[in-house]
Amino acid sequence: MFKSEGQVRARHILVRTGKGNHTDAEAQKLIRSVLGMIKNDGSNFGELAQKYSECPSAKDSGDLGYFDRGQMVQEFEDAAYAMKKGDFTREPVKTVFGYHLIYVEDIKPPTYAPIDDVKSYLSSDMNVADLIAEYGISVYPEALKNATASTAVGAVDKLKLSYTYGEFLAELNSMVGKANAGILLKSEQDAVKAVRELLMGKVLEDKSERMKMSDDADYTRFIGTVYNDYIIREYLNAVVLKHVIVSDADVASVYADPRMKKNLEKQYGTEYRDNPAFRRIKDRDEVLPGIRQQLMNEKKGEAYSKYIASLKAKYPVEILMTFEEKK
Repeated sequence: MFKSEGQVRARHILVRTGKGNHTDAEAQKLIRSVLGMIKNDGSNFGELAQKYSECPSAKDSGDLGYFDRGQMVQEFEDAAYAMKKGDFTREPVKTVFGYHLIYVEDIKPPTYAPIDDVKSYLSSDMNVADLIAEYGISVYPEALKNATASTAVGAVDKLKLSYTYGEFLAELNSMVGKANAGILLKSEQDAVKAVRELLMGKVLEDKSERMKMSDDADYTRFIGTVYNDYIIREYLNAVVLKHVIVSDADVASVYADPRMKKNLEKQYGTEYRDNPAFRRIKDRDEVLPGIRQQLMNEKKGEAYSKYIASLKAKYPVEILMTFEEKK
């Protein structure tokens, strides 16, 4: 769960194919002629990259820096991760950009997050696992496929509870609404997860009663705060902010701003500008979702401010304060 797959630092020599570039046959002939010039130990790879590579990285002797899995096109990544430090490809690697020769400069091995950074997460996860084992929670995925109201879709052994599809559906509808429940139930994985979470809720209720947690003033205060926050948040999302949307055109407009391009190049470096594969992945996984979330937050903030202003206008509140000096 907390493993980093490691990184590879590589150099490459690219001969481009496609419109406006070499034909496939020309590119193969050129890349194989360069391959024949590489010394057995790869010591002149950078020099050859400067001279023959048709990638912007040629000015850096073909150096692409360190990259993670998912940053390069699949064929390039598979070849680079399959080699050892100091190795280079003995056959050209074909990608959408053309033909590559790859030299692995360095490898950073897989690492794990420090235990102190994940201890709280693991502690919570272990507590949940202990409860599942103590209470004997079971979910029946096969039963969910063609379930009727009386079909058992889960059970809690310690509570002697058989959980029917009718009970599950009623609780799910009351929590997320029929429309959202219908969407959720289209996915077997999501449906199984929902059954498990609702059964876990019953386990937590029983556990809190057995521990007499309702007698604890701090716990009662905490639950009251959480409940109020939940009600307020749900009301705002369901009533005040339900019409707030961010369109693809909104996102595209921000993305097209020249200032955004400069900021992205500053944030991700020259590779974002020069490496289309790297840029596509960053845009898909980070940039565009980030722009959408930022716009959503801004629009929700504006809608919320207007809503509060309307409430103030409708229900004027006057606060009178007096101060008494203490001697």
